Amino acid sequence: MPKAKRTRNSVRKIIQFERLIYDKTEYLIGDSVAIKQKGVIKGYGKITKIWRNRKINDGFIKIRWYYTPDQIFKDVPDFISNRELFESNHSQHLSVQTISGKIEVLSIEKYCQQHKTDKNIHFVRSFYIKESGLLIPSIEEWDKVCLCKKAFNPDKLMVRCDICLKKFHTECTGYNISSGSNWFCKQCINNSLN
Repeated sequence: MPKAKRTRNSVRKIIQFERLIYDKTEYLIGDSVAIKQKGVIKGYGKITKIWRNRKINDGFIKIRWYYTPDQIFKDVPDFISNRELFESNHSQHLSVQTISGKIEVLSIEKYCQQHKTDKNIHFVRSFYIKESGLLIPSIEEWDKVCLCKKAFNPDKLMVRCDICLKKFHTECTGYNISSGSNWFCKQCINNSLN
């Protein structure tokens, strides 16, 4: 049984918890979860509060929503990953029964270090302010790569220059990654010729 933390709300028959067990899985405050509605994944959120209302005998969570790219952009740019989420300031109270399961949300740096791909692993690199539609940091501040100077998308096939270690899209360089040979960017080749 979860350990209850007494609050002033206890008088109103609300008991807060540090964790919950639902569908044989333990969830803690701070865990990221998929949220379902009518059996379909509605979105993703981070649990910020867990409580039970003794009067109606039901459990609840408060989540802070993650936004998906298609919820932010009318036309999703090609430098946005399929696994990308955006933290937000949008919170909502939901029944515990809306939880579909845990997901893992990493920084983009930790996501790129992963050697496994899993549909339940996502990453964030910006915070979305729902009211103003702003991203912090803005797209202009994201790391840019390649000759095209687009924001980095870990889903795109890239090659790394063996000298400067910068990343380039294979489609921008014409490099055939299956060749497996060393590759040098034009700037490094020009520098070595001078």
